[in-house]
Amino acid sequence: MEENSKRMERLPVKEKKMTVAEAVKIAFSEMGKEFSILTLVHRTRELLDRPSLMDGTVTKELRNARKGTELDYEVIDQHKAIYKKLRDWNNPTVLNQLSMF
Repeated sequence: MEENSKRMERLPVKEKKMTVAEAVKIAFSEMGKEFSILTLVHRTRELLDRPSLMDGTVTKELRNARKGTELDYEVIDQHKAIYKKLRDWNNPTVLNQLSMF
């Protein structure tokens, strides 16, 4: 029994990986007042180190965050995919909450 507990202690602890939803919120907070959705998608991919992450996955998480009132934005040009923040998400409080990653 004691031998098993010693083996368990040696196992490396897995670090918590950032989720797509968390990466989207961080990327969103880094964007200016108006931004292209492609810029947000590219930044989310960089944060997660997942270059083949699908655009639809990122936009779905963005919509879910808006539905949950975590992010507030509107689409100002559908043809060019330009979005506009309705509140200031570049403030230190928001960034501190997300800085654990």
